[in-house]
Amino acid sequence: MKYIEEIEPGDIFIWKNHRYVLSTDYRPYKNGTTRHMSVSLDTGICKWFQSSEMITILDLYYRDKDGNILLVKEFDKYNYNGTNKIII
Repeated sequence: MKYIEEIEPGDIFIWKNHRYVLSTDYRPYKNGTTRHMSVSLDTGICKWFQSSEMITILDLYYRDKDGNILLVKEFDKYNYNGTNKIII
């Protein structure tokens, strides 16, 4: 589990059994915190989450024209440099 402020735009996550993708939009909120906008993959509705909200990250796969199943966004925990960036 992570806080929503620890993930990057485009990451897919679960919150209360609903799937969301994190947008690049955010806005200031009370006590110096921020709110981050996400779009529900189930309903398409936008929702603002507090930066302290706990979420679970998911992997998203797709099937290409040849029928191969591929990961949309890859995260390699062994090449993680501590700044939420993937080292290539």
